[in-house]
Amino acid sequence: MAVENIIMDESSTSSNARKRKRSDNEEPPPGDQCSSATGDPNERKSPHHHEGDDEAASKHYESESSISDDESDDEEEAGNSSYSEDQEKLPKCAAFDERTVALPDRIRHVTKDAAQIFDIHACKTQETERLRGKSNEICEIPVHDPKIIAFIGRGGQGKSSTVNSIIDRPGLADAGNGVNSVTCVPTIYETAPEEQIPEFQLRSNTSTLQRSASFLLYQQEPCDLVEQNEKYARQRTAVSVFAAAFRHRKDFSTDDETAKTLCKICKANGTYQEKVQEFVEIVEAAMDHRISGSKRQVSEEHQTLEKLHEWLNSRIGIEESRVPKDLSLSPFVKQATIGVRGSKVLECWRIADLPGLDDIHKNLLATYGPSFKDKFDIVVTKCDDGLEVKRMKSYAQHEPELKSGCEDWALFLDLLDNRKQYLKKRSSKDANARQKLDSLQAARPRCNSLFTAKAVEFRNKDAIAKAQPLIERYVPGVEPRMFCISNMQYEAHKDSSLDVEARISVKLTGVPALRSQLLSLAGPDKFKKLQDFVDFPFTDWIASCKLWLHNTSDERDDDLVLMNQESKPKVAHMFGELEDNLKHEAARPILSHLKASGPEYAAYAAEIVDHDLRKQHWPTLGAFFRRSGTYRDRPSWNLRFTTGARSFVNSEWEPLTKSATKQLGEVKGAATAMAESMKPHGQAKKAFAGGPVNTMDDTLQGKINGIRQAFEQAEAKLAEDLKVTRINVAEGNFFTKAMKPAYEECNSLTRGLTIRKRSLDVLQAHLTKEGDSSPFALFVDRIERAIQNSVKTTIANLQKQTLLIFQEIEKDDESTLQGYRLHPDEEHLRNDLVDFFEKWDTEIEEIKRACTEIEKGGRRTQLIRELESLTS
Repeated sequence: MAVENIIMDESSTSSNARKRKRSDNEEPPPGDQCSSATGDPNERKSPHHHEGDDEAASKHYESESSISDDESDDEEEAGNSSYSEDQEKLPKCAAFDERTVALPDRIRHVTKDAAQIFDIHACKTQETERLRGKSNEICEIPVHDPKIIAFIGRGGQGKSSTVNSIIDRPGLADAGNGVNSVTCVPTIYETAPEEQIPEFQLRSNTSTLQRSASFLLYQQEPCDLVEQNEKYARQRTAVSVFAAAFRHRKDFSTDDETAKTLCKICKANGTYQEKVQEFVEIVEAAMDHRISGSKRQVSEEHQTLEKLHEWLNSRIGIEESRVPKDLSLSPFVKQATIGVRGSKVLECWRIADLPGLDDIHKNLLATYGPSFKDKFDIVVTKCDDGLEVKRMKSYAQHEPELKSGCEDWALFLDLLDNRKQYLKKRSSKDANARQKLDSLQAARPRCNSLFTAKAVEFRNKDAIAKAQPLIERYVPGVEPRMFCISNMQYEAHKDSSLDVEARISVKLTGVPALRSQLLSLAGPDKFKKLQDFVDFPFTDWIASCKLWLHNTSDERDDDLVLMNQESKPKVAHMFGELEDNLKHEAARPILSHLKASGPEYAAYAAEIVDHDLRKQHWPTLGAFFRRSGTYRDRPSWNLRFTTGARSFVNSEWEPLTKSATKQLGEVKGAATAMAESMKPHGQAKKAFAGGPVNTMDDTLQGKINGIRQAFEQAEAKLAEDLKVTRINVAEGNFFTKAMKPAYEECNSLTRGLTIRKRSLDVLQAHLTKEGDSSPFALFVDRIERAIQNSVKTTIANLQKQTLLIFQEIEKDDESTLQGYRLHPDEEHLRNDLVDFFEKWDTEIEEIKRACTEIEKGGRRTQLIRELESLTS
């Protein structure tokens, strides 16, 4: 692109314009009078000097300026040509193969035709209803669950704006199924109260939604109890509505005060859910508009927000002039770390925008980092601040690495800075100096491009070098890909109205490489979901229909029936043993150690109370108790009380996950072996002469694929659930709940001179309790129950799916019996299905073959990429 060659000597069109204006309206600087047309007439000239030399120098100076102007025009023209992400190539992987893109439509043509056949036939026999149900299930191709990617980088260096840069490509939106960032969540109102913005933004980096809701309560001027309760109710209401609108929460259950406030806002008739629905819909509409709206829709966006503001005020019944400042619902302010804390990280957000590496609360990354250990695919560091022209020139003049690679550019800059000195010379070397300058001027575009690439490379190395030790410190054991992003430069290519000092090429901005990496990461999961659909539901429906069409067997295969009947109790027994092992044996090392070390942890916590908390003044302690062990500007004391316990859980959690995965794999092997053992009997089934050729063996293969998929999904679900438990331990959520009685008792004490001592005595007494009622015993109990609930739910669902597949094997076997052909209502359906397979059989086989070939090609591409990365 032409924009690659736009790094000017002063780097921008505006600077050149300023130079031209200055040259027209200002006097030349001292010492330059000899080269000016209006120089001192009495100045003594060299005897060797000719007037033509000055004229030539002047013409050369003008030509140099005109070249700069021409290049500025080129830059302006390049900037006006809008850049689109569609110009970028998709990465080479199975998900973005041209054949893959066409597969869903090809499948829909087949399934739509099949659905129409079942719709026009009214027969309701047991077998036709089963096939009709399967036909309806395959009409919708499932969408994969997006891969979660954690963005980390230096604080305030553009991680969130990078998200905004990458989510607007249709390919990524499709692959990521609506990529969102926690900091993309906009405010209902335009801003938070001005006087609260600085501290709220600082505070919100570590706040949960609930803490964000209660935060403003302690930031207001003193008020009476009624006003305080009203404010707190509004803040809790904001949280409730936020959860309803953005976490897709179906129930709107809240405490009574919040419910009253919501009902006050939503005065419509109907149930509580109906009353709040109108509000939620309007909020969602405003949010969707802000997220999807372009920069050219700002005015319209403000109108929408203004209308929403007016609507809210009218519903609350407050006049505009009396609207309190805190009504701006500050919990909606961007940067509230919804998604970084708690299980919703793993359920809702596709890109987790973590705290900055050098943000004020560094301990957060140390806390959450291990939970994202296998998710750190990207590290983003924004580097626009390293692209100012002055800094680039400084690179060229002072950095040996750049000097060695760009000698011409460095010399060229030096000549430009000293050009007037060259032109003022009165010697025979004048012509050589001008000739040297001319040759360098001609080589300028090439030098620009070379130097820019070198400068950006140097800047990226510098940024990565600064980020690397922070990553190693807060996220040990992680080796993520490093990307340096120039967001403003990238956005300038898409929007020519942006005033950017130095325009570098799109490639050098780093955004295309980052997007390609994201697509590459999302691609395998996207393709696997499609491939799994073809391997089991689609293929299974085809095989079941074909079996039903040629059910010419006169009698059952008793061996096959017996094997299938025996397999179901065996499967149930295997799952029972698996559940017991995962519930008790796998977690035993962690739970046993925590229970045995409870007194040690309690003594450590009591020591913290004696050495640290007793030194605090009562106002600080009062806030500490009111907030259940937290401060506004420092880590939770509940985290300090459990430092040793949380550290142990974190170190031992990976073996627990690996043990669970291994045991699931063993049961998967046993279940698939049972199904495969039936294949020899299935091969003996005869084919219907007038219908498509198929055997029970083909149907069994689809069922085996289904069993494998069910186990793979169960492994992923259990791993995610266990990770949620790990996060709750890391955040101190479990221990905070265990300590709730202690904080409630402290808050209920009567005020007096000894309130400080009495409160700390209560706290210490709770921490040092013995037996099952101690906070650390309750803490361990919550961990154990969370693990057991995750295992129980996962195994129950897996067992249900597996047994259903074995039941389907039995039904397929029954459908091959001669007796099912005797139903007269089925004859027309049979004939139409025979015609259907005559029409689509070749296409169906090509779809399955294409999936296999694409998958092999994707594996080969991935292997080549890995080898190349190892070689490099």
